[in-house]
Amino acid sequence: MSWTDVTWESDTKDTEQDGLIAALFGSSKSHGDAAGSSNNLTSVSSKRRKRKRKRDDSGSTDDPRPDAKNDNACAPLTKKNKKAERKSSRETPPSASGDGSSPVIPSTPHSKENPKEKPVVFHSSPTKERPVMPKKGKMSLQEKLRNKLDSGRFRYVNEQLYTSTSEDAVALFQEEPRLFDIYHDGFATQVSKWPVNPVDQIISWLRKKPTSQVVADLGCGEAKLARSVEQRVHSFDLVANNKSVTACDMARVPLGKTSVDIVVFCLSLMGTNLDDFLQEARRILRPNGILKVAEVKSRIDDIDDFCAAICEHGFELTSRDEENRMFVDTEFVKLSTSGTPQGDLVLKPCLYKRR
Repeated sequence: MSWTDVTWESDTKDTEQDGLIAALFGSSKSHGDAAGSSNNLTSVSSKRRKRKRKRDDSGSTDDPRPDAKNDNACAPLTKKNKKAERKSSRETPPSASGDGSSPVIPSTPHSKENPKEKPVVFHSSPTKERPVMPKKGKMSLQEKLRNKLDSGRFRYVNEQLYTSTSEDAVALFQEEPRLFDIYHDGFATQVSKWPVNPVDQIISWLRKKPTSQVVADLGCGEAKLARSVEQRVHSFDLVANNKSVTACDMARVPLGKTSVDIVVFCLSLMGTNLDDFLQEARRILRPNGILKVAEVKSRIDDIDDFCAAICEHGFELTSRDEENRMFVDTEFVKLSTSGTPQGDLVLKPCLYKRR
């Protein structure tokens, strides 16, 4: 069957349908309405026939569908064919030559008339891969061994500082300066677990004092106190780990007599010659100067005896704060008399258990 035969049959069917519709309208409506409806339908049918004749005159026997083949041009679009056609249109993008070699950018009416308009370009969005997050709370064997080794070194250095004189501690760090870093790294780890750091409390206390006062921080560590207040602060420790720290023995600091207004011992009464520390603090303090001492409660058997032992060196207790469950904060003032210490000030060493 040729495309012309199909067209003739379609025209014949359209004519029969038009007659039926005209008869139907003639029986149910008025004569004028039926005539108008019939004329409209006839006009539509004639337009259809003209379009079909135009295709016949051109001599084309191809199916108007772009993907259809010539040998099967008049094959009806069955459900199976429609499904295959939709699948091929999704998998193979349209191309300029019709063979799928290169994608075609959809043309728009304004692409040639208005050159300022940019053509529409479709891009395929790459799939985003979800990053793999490391599991929390797990450490490698190497990290566990390193932490265990560092903890053991810290306990060793800590025990040496509490059970030897300040002179021996200076000699220890001079022979092996790396031990000082090990100690302070371990100490910083312990401080991070405390609910309150006594250094922060002393910083708040000093900020209320006159900025003209001079402070001596004995056992300063990393000199946080000097970096946090406006007063001039002399920072001393067994090893100088930055430019603002002076390395020395706390029993012999390089300051003149009555040269400072405040002396601070913040968790730094370490060693077996604590009375030498207190005598040195009294030497460098001006009359009515302030001695500020913060210490761990577990090192003190009796706080009254602790304060009385300090007062024997020529000081008077002016303030005592025991609200913190871990630390005691005391404040003394220098008296005019030098005092006569009756016994040694002894504190228990702050030792850490093996875990």
